[in-house]
Amino acid sequence: MSRAPDYLYELLPGVHRTRDAERGYPLRALLRVISEQVNVIEEDIAQLYENWFIETCEDWAVPYIADLIGYRPVHEAGDPGSVETLEGRNRNKILIPRREVANTLDYRQRKGTLALLEGLAHAVAGWPARAVECYTLLGWSQNINQMRLGRGRTARLSDGDALDLIDGPFERLAHTVDVRRIVSHRTLGRSNIPSVGIFVWRLQPYSVTHAPAYCVEGAGPHCFTFSALGHDTRLHAMPEREAEPTHIAEEINLPTPIRRRALEERVSLRPLKTRASAAYYGEGKSLVIHAPDWPTKGAPQPVSRDRVVPADLSDWTYRAQRGELAVDPVLGRIVFPSGQLPKRGVWATYVYAFSKDMGGGEYSRSLSEPIGFTLYKVSADHPGADVFDTINGALAKWRQDQQALGPEPANDAYKPRWRADKARLDAAVIEIRDSAVYSEPLAIALEAGESLQIRAANRTRPVIRLLDYMANRPDAFTVSGKKASRFKLDGLIVTGRGIQVSGPDRSDTEVFAQGDLCDVTIRHSTLMPGWGLECDCEPKRPNEPSLELLDTGARIVIE
Repeated sequence: MSRAPDYLYELLPGVHRTRDAERGYPLRALLRVISEQVNVIEEDIAQLYENWFIETCEDWAVPYIADLIGYRPVHEAGDPGSVETLEGRNRNKILIPRREVANTLDYRQRKGTLALLEGLAHAVAGWPARAVECYTLLGWSQNINQMRLGRGRTARLSDGDALDLIDGPFERLAHTVDVRRIVSHRTLGRSNIPSVGIFVWRLQPYSVTHAPAYCVEGAGPHCFTFSALGHDTRLHAMPEREAEPTHIAEEINLPTPIRRRALEERVSLRPLKTRASAAYYGEGKSLVIHAPDWPTKGAPQPVSRDRVVPADLSDWTYRAQRGELAVDPVLGRIVFPSGQLPKRGVWATYVYAFSKDMGGGEYSRSLSEPIGFTLYKVSADHPGADVFDTINGALAKWRQDQQALGPEPANDAYKPRWRADKARLDAAVIEIRDSAVYSEPLAIALEAGESLQIRAANRTRPVIRLLDYMANRPDAFTVSGKKASRFKLDGLIVTGRGIQVSGPDRSDTEVFAQGDLCDVTIRHSTLMPGWGLECDCEPKRPNEPSLELLDTGARIVIE
């Protein structure tokens, strides 16, 4: 921190300052020069003190602290750079991150604790984990002077929840000693005194927010799936943050598949009445269901957890009671009472698990568009004055804007403005801002030099469902264009039909002379195999292509 320029001068006795004033302040000028150097020395001393701590030290000091505490980077990453050069310091920022060195100090202080193993698994592999001391699950005689009632115990057949967790990371039942090693390359043995197990979850949780549920009409108008694609999907928990670093992760803190018994909360035993657990169901939780005007008109939404009953819906034979709906988190299915159907539709928010950010999904991704583009917004859930409720509505508006521009003016004074407007309209971006399902035929025909991008907004997962609209003609998602035209699909799911990219008709000389599409880019999108999935995730038409190229020389880019 820099001091005032005259702080040394202010320390002098008043008599000297008076005499200095009589002579025109030569002493004050001298002390100001000295103060500048004193400030430099004091700041350097203060920084040397800050360099003792990893949180406040300069970048060049991080490798020295790392070496002092014994931190070693991964050997395959290469050797650290020289702290004397800018290139070496920049290399060390990546090779020896300040956070990892600080974590090493924290790990040394927590050495030998169970929670440290969970933290190491997350720091090294990026996977959430649960550590289990296997000796706590051994069956042994309790010492009456030191009872440990939470330790493993013999199975109680009436405890269905404990039986549901057998051989998993949250098991509570006792085992006999297993003399096989936990690191054996043949058959693993977990249950022993020195054994510690680390359970990791490699799949990441991804949310689907307020998406339409799919009515499985083949099973009945009261049967729905959480997935808008109509297939069974295992529901997962959205992990809740642990309050303390020493806390051992529980089922609710990890992206675990939701069990039927975990979702179930008993309200009474006689008569037996259950409802959805508040740990998983509700706004801001792992799943929630909206059914407007159900069970009665004007009923509050989302559906209360008191009306949600966890059940096994494997064969769709479960009959829900009036005023209740059944949910199967293992299969991702919903059943309403057959005499009390949701007339205004069903929307669901849920969490599924996948390996990485790939295909259509509600994850953050970088967006790119041409310079000077025109944006058209689409939202079926929240349409407005400048927000269309269909993709075709946005396409029609784009063509109207181009026609309204008119031909190039004859007056040279207006030509630059017209050309700028035309370039802006030739590059259109249609952005879908929700996770709705858009059931509409799409036929894209681009003129020469035009660029069209249909994309999902960040953290949305819209679905384009292509239906059999016309019995006397194909209903594929068709894309065609003339010379130097480009089409891009970003962040969407296409189901029901495939995408057909076609070139110009070679038999028509005039049309063929106008050229072909330059390129088609499909980025972070999912084209459903076989045009769709059955409930068991098998493709409906496995021999049908999801992307078809017909007489086109367009470059196809898959990202």
